[in-house]
Amino acid sequence: MNLAETQTTFMSAMSPLGSEFCDYFYYLTMINLILLVYVILVALYIFAFEKKRDSLFHVMLSVLPIFISYFTNRLLYSMCVGSTQKM
Repeated sequence: MNLAETQTTFMSAMSPLGSEFCDYFYYLTMINLILLVYVILVALYIFAFEKKRDSLFHVMLSVLPIFISYFTNRLLYSMCVGSTQKM
């Protein structure tokens, strides 16, 4: 493989992906949203029906990383769609 072929291969590997790859962030956003709703429902169930309130703290701590992951994927999806729109 000569230098020109190596540069072409490298450039194709590092080139921007098409707009169809924005779906990846959309699916991750939906998965995180479902997880977020599930964890919130579990927290509400524990708060309403369980006598052990100390486990509620652990459930609430798990809401924060899921929310951050949801927000991050939603932001990346918005950026991806916004950057691939035809002007």
